[in-house]
Amino acid sequence: MEFKQKTLFEKRSFVLKNNGIQCHAKDASGDSEYFVSYEDITQNIRNQYDKSARLFYITLSFAVFSVIGVAYEIITGANIRPLGFWIIMTVIIGAFYQISKKRYKIIMLNGGTGLFLFKNKPNENTVNAFIEKIYKYRRQYLRDQYFYIDPHKDSAGELKRLNWLLNENAITEQELQEISKKFDISNRLN
Repeated sequence: MEFKQKTLFEKRSFVLKNNGIQCHAKDASGDSEYFVSYEDITQNIRNQYDKSARLFYITLSFAVFSVIGVAYEIITGANIRPLGFWIIMTVIIGAFYQISKKRYKIIMLNGGTGLFLFKNKPNENTVNAFIEKIYKYRRQYLRDQYFYIDPHKDSAGELKRLNWLLNENAITEQELQEISKKFDISNRLN
């Protein structure tokens, strides 16, 4: 399954594979492609808003010059010719500042990095549905890889792995108890 996101200056695509997510990003600085394993994905999701501080300060500067110009015209009655330019530039740069804000949903990864998705591209409900699919694929992958008991291995290690699956929401408490009873892990530990 492929999920695409696009803004004015960026394109991103995410392809859900059996063992992880193939990611591709393209922006003004170039193309990047990377792979995120389902094992690296954590249960933590953050929201983040990025704004361009440079555009904010430029907008603020134009706004200050516009206010000073208007105040000067009111006080002195003089007509300042470039005042219209300052006001128009304030509006244009301010609008561009608002458009260039980026809202992200970040799926946190082991190691402190994150998988960044635009929060509202194409819309927030579609993004949330895709994130649910990521976790569905992840659960299935973790179950396929780790939801078993090897009777020849140490019971404590097997129980530790199963508890990890429970903590990662790959299995339920009931499934943990059933497989533990089936292989009599808890009794073998005592």
